Amino acid sequence: MAEGVTADQVMGYLTDVDYPADKDTLVSYAGARGASDEVLRAIRAIPPVDYRNRAEVVRSLPL
Repeated sequence: MAEGVTADQVMGYLTDVDYPADKDTLVSYAGARGASDEVLRAIRAIPPVDYRNRAEVVRSLPL
Protein backbone atom coordinates (compact mmCIF):
# COMPACT_ATOMS: atom_id res chain seq x y z
CA MET A 1 0.00 0.00 0.00
CA ALA A 2 1.06 3.57 -0.34
CA GLU A 3 3.60 4.40 2.31
CA GLY A 4 2.04 5.48 5.59
CA VAL A 5 -1.55 4.77 4.48
CA THR A 6 -3.69 2.26 6.36
CA ALA A 7 -6.84 0.43 5.35
CA ASP A 8 -8.73 2.45 7.97
CA GLN A 9 -7.56 5.71 6.40
CA VAL A 10 -8.63 4.57 2.94
CA MET A 11 -11.99 3.32 4.15
CA GLY A 12 -12.57 6.57 6.00
CA TYR A 13 -13.09 8.19 2.59
CA LEU A 14 -15.47 5.45 1.47
CA THR A 15 -17.89 5.41 4.41
CA ASP A 16 -21.11 6.07 2.50
CA VAL A 17 -20.39 4.37 -0.82
CA ASP A 18 -23.35 2.50 -2.27
CA TYR A 19 -22.30 -1.07 -3.06
CA PRO A 20 -21.81 -2.75 -5.41
CA ALA A 21 -19.19 -0.28 -6.62
CA ASP A 22 -16.36 -0.57 -9.10
CA LYS A 23 -12.84 0.76 -8.71
CA ASP A 24 -13.50 3.92 -10.73
CA THR A 25 -16.48 4.74 -8.54
CA LEU A 26 -14.38 4.28 -5.40
CA VAL A 27 -11.60 6.51 -6.74
CA SER A 28 -14.08 9.21 -7.74
CA TYR A 29 -15.92 9.03 -4.44
CA ALA A 30 -12.74 9.30 -2.35
CA GLY A 31 -11.38 12.09 -4.55
CA ALA A 32 -14.57 14.10 -4.15
CA ARG A 33 -14.14 13.84 -0.39
CA GLY A 34 -10.62 15.21 -0.44
CA ALA A 35 -8.60 12.01 -0.20
CA SER A 36 -4.83 12.46 -0.35
CA ASP A 37 -2.78 11.31 -3.32
CA GLU A 38 -1.54 8.37 -1.24
CA VAL A 39 -5.09 7.21 -0.47
CA LEU A 40 -6.11 7.57 -4.11
CA ARG A 41 -3.00 5.64 -5.19
CA ALA A 42 -3.96 2.79 -2.84
CA ILE A 43 -7.48 2.63 -4.26
CA ARG A 44 -6.17 2.74 -7.84
CA ALA A 45 -4.01 -0.30 -7.01
CA ILE A 46 -7.00 -2.59 -6.35
CA PRO A 47 -8.24 -4.95 -9.06
CA PRO A 48 -10.91 -3.58 -11.45
CA VAL A 49 -13.94 -5.58 -10.26
CA ASP A 50 -17.32 -4.77 -8.73
CA TYR A 51 -16.97 -4.75 -4.96
CA ARG A 52 -20.02 -5.97 -3.04
CA ASN A 53 -19.07 -4.44 0.30
CA ARG A 54 -16.40 -2.70 2.38
CA ALA A 55 -14.80 -5.99 3.44
CA GLU A 56 -14.05 -6.90 -0.19
CA VAL A 57 -12.39 -3.52 -0.73
CA VAL A 58 -10.24 -3.94 2.40
CA ARG A 59 -9.16 -7.43 1.31
CA SER A 60 -8.15 -6.05 -2.09
CA LEU A 61 -6.03 -3.17 -0.81
CA PRO A 62 -2.34 -3.88 -1.36
CA LEU A 63 -0.74 -4.27 2.06
